[in-house]
Amino acid sequence: MKKALVFDIKRFGVNDGNGIRTVLFLKGCPLRCRWCQNPEGLTPGVNVWYARSICILCRGCAAACPEKCIGFDEEGVRIDHDACTRCGACIHACPTGALRFDAQEMTVAEAMREIVKDEVFYKSAGGGVTLSGGDPIFSPGFSTALLKACRERGIGTAVETSLYASPDVADALADACDEVIADIKLIDPMRHKAATGKSNAVILRNIRRLAARGATLRLRTPLIPGFTADEENIKGIADFIASVDPSIPYELINFNPMCREKYRSLRQDYGFDRDQKPFSPSEMQGFKAIAESRGLHVL
Repeated sequence: MKKALVFDIKRFGVNDGNGIRTVLFLKGCPLRCRWCQNPEGLTPGVNVWYARSICILCRGCAAACPEKCIGFDEEGVRIDHDACTRCGACIHACPTGALRFDAQEMTVAEAMREIVKDEVFYKSAGGGVTLSGGDPIFSPGFSTALLKACRERGIGTAVETSLYASPDVADALADACDEVIADIKLIDPMRHKAATGKSNAVILRNIRRLAARGATLRLRTPLIPGFTADEENIKGIADFIASVDPSIPYELINFNPMCREKYRSLRQDYGFDRDQKPFSPSEMQGFKAIAESRGLHVL
């Protein structure tokens, strides 16, 4: 039975494919982007998630923990995840829901039961289901089976993926969905590896092959200050896409610092100044003009 860890289900999404979408976020990702919007989805296992903003510091979690792996400091609850057995005692003891498991294991049938709750909206307003993450390519068997189940029911499908995978996995995922939404974060392989932990060679090869096979692609670049948002990178990416197929839709995604609190909850360094803001409309138009000057259709 194919299963995956789902760490979020977003309903009525409008930024993850065409129309109104139900977006399933699957745990696990082959990359480690320095700016990841969903750091809780990077690791494949289940952990206890702490929401500092709703914690009342009652210390009931520490009293309930049989492994004594919960402590406190100026940031609130500190969890020793190595010692934690995921028994759930602290979660049951928390009166505000500040502690919870960060994902639940779901079968394809269980996921479909969630998806069909929104089926009336797909039929009346277009759209469908998008698998995101993390990266659905990290759970290829589950992702492919779920996409096929949606297709059999007449529900539109898309995947948001790094395309960092073997050719057979990338092909199977593309064949099972209506649209592959993939990032090209950095065109220079050394810069890509420094920022994500991996070279981009596999990703670029998969894009070329999927385009040649007739897959419906949408390519995107997240504009990250100090990493991806510069003229040299945008020109290089645009030239690559133009060499593959200039009609492939290209999207520039503005920097979004709203995930800062997630990093705080995970006790990880976000790496961006607190005053760092999204790019202005004029700056976004400048990036768009660079890509359009290379002959691309920019969304």
